[in-house]
Amino acid sequence: MDKRRNPNNSDTHRQCADCKRVLPRENFQAANAKHDGIFNYCRECNAKRNAASYEKKKEYIANRRKELKRT
Repeated sequence: MDKRRNPNNSDTHRQCADCKRVLPRENFQAANAKHDGIFNYCRECNAKRNAASYEKKKEYIANRRKELKRT
C-alpha cells in the first residue's frame, strides 16, 4: 500500500486535510487535476480558507483597482 494514501479515504468517503472529519465525497469539490478527482479540503473548510485569503488580500486588491483606474 502507498504510504502517502490516507486509509480513511475510500470510494464513498474522504478525510478533510484541515478539520480531519471523515465525510461523504459529495462534501468535497471536484478537482480534475487531482488523482482521485476531488479536493483535499471539505467545502466548509475550503470556504473558510478562501474567505481568510480574501481578507488577507482585500486591501491590496482595493489599492490595485484604484491604481488601474487612474491609468
